Amino acid sequence: MEVLMSDILLFVNPILEEMGFHEGKEVSVKKLFEKYLEVCPNGIGPLGVFKGIIEHKLFLSVKKLYADGKIIDYLFIYKPKNDLLHYDPRH
Repeated sequence: MEVLMSDILLFVNPILEEMGFHEGKEVSVKKLFEKYLEVCPNGIGPLGVFKGIIEHKLFLSVKKLYADGKIIDYLFIYKPKNDLLHYDPRH
C-alpha cells in the first residue's frame, strides 16, 4: 500500500497519542518512525524525511538528543500555535 503525504497524519496521530505526546511527553522521532512503519511498512521514509514532514505538518519543535557527543535521536516537542509564524488566514 502506497501512502500519500496527506494520509500520513491519519497514521501518525494515533501513535503520538499512544506515546503520550498529547499529555506533554517528548516523543522519540526514531521510535515514532518505527511504530509508523509497523502500521504502514511502505510509508514515507527515511527517518529524516519522516521527521521533516511531521515537524512541518503538526507544527512541532525538534530537540536533538546526544550521547558521547553524537546525535542519537531527535525528540518531538509540542509547540503551541500562538506565534506569528503559524498565522494562516485560510484556517
